[in-house]
Amino acid sequence: MHHSIPQGMASFVSKALRHVGAAVPAPRLIRDLLIGVSVVGTFSGSVLAIDPGTASGQLVVDAVAISLSHANTFRFDDLAELGQYVDFEPELRILLTEQAIDSQLLQELETKQVQRQAQAGTLKGVLIALPRDAKREGTVTALLPQQGIPFYTIYSLPGFKVTISGNRVSGKIEFHAPDNALTVTAKFSAPLFHEIAPAAILKEETARTSAPALAYLEMERRLKAEDFLSARASVTSEMLPQIVDLEARAKDPAFVSQFTERLPATGIRRAQIRQAVLYRSLAYLVIVERRESIVTLRQLRDHWLVDD
Repeated sequence: MHHSIPQGMASFVSKALRHVGAAVPAPRLIRDLLIGVSVVGTFSGSVLAIDPGTASGQLVVDAVAISLSHANTFRFDDLAELGQYVDFEPELRILLTEQAIDSQLLQELETKQVQRQAQAGTLKGVLIALPRDAKREGTVTALLPQQGIPFYTIYSLPGFKVTISGNRVSGKIEFHAPDNALTVTAKFSAPLFHEIAPAAILKEETARTSAPALAYLEMERRLKAEDFLSARASVTSEMLPQIVDLEARAKDPAFVSQFTERLPATGIRRAQIRQAVLYRSLAYLVIVERRESIVTLRQLRDHWLVDD
């Protein structure tokens, strides 16, 4: 069994576009990992230099073989309890790659950063996710650049187990996808990193007056005013193409009317912000409209920028 998952979370812009007939990526069918944490792992960098994670094996996708020589493991326990809003449960993540990577890529509620690097070609490998609930099946995802395909395929990984000894995870995977599109054979051993608690969890009025919340409200205000040039300065470089696309569509008066009507007044949106979870350079806003959703912001120097 396998599922298709988009390479990035649908942004609030994508949600608005969906209501006026624009083409957007398909919604997630499985939550694979997100809340960015500027987390410091259980081990220091010096320890990692002495005792890095290693793998031995390969990933084969459509007859293309990728050597797997590095391993990273991370336990995400959702200490901020944000998983309840995005259908996510705590899990153990194992990333086997061709090249060494920064372990902080795994320290998010979803693996947005991992997916971005894979799409850019700077990361090649396979991601394994094992839910803490033993009754749920694990999953395996090949991470490679894909041309014109807005999603990755996630395969079920039933019965897969690892050995955890102290703060180290080891195991062996032999997986052959039912559609023969993916094969993974590898052994691995790596230090286990753990999530740390967020720096602050703000609720209600304190959340609404936080710097990330004010930055998000200002970005929406600029869009509603059709000030797309200023809106560009409110988002990360990864989200910028969505603003550019929106600006191009704004040449159609009917589209602009529908889009701006979709965005609530600033006061209404402000009241919908119920919680802000802050890490060192990343924040999440919980917004309650018809249902709960999460918005991600990243801090660049002294500015908070909307990331989805």
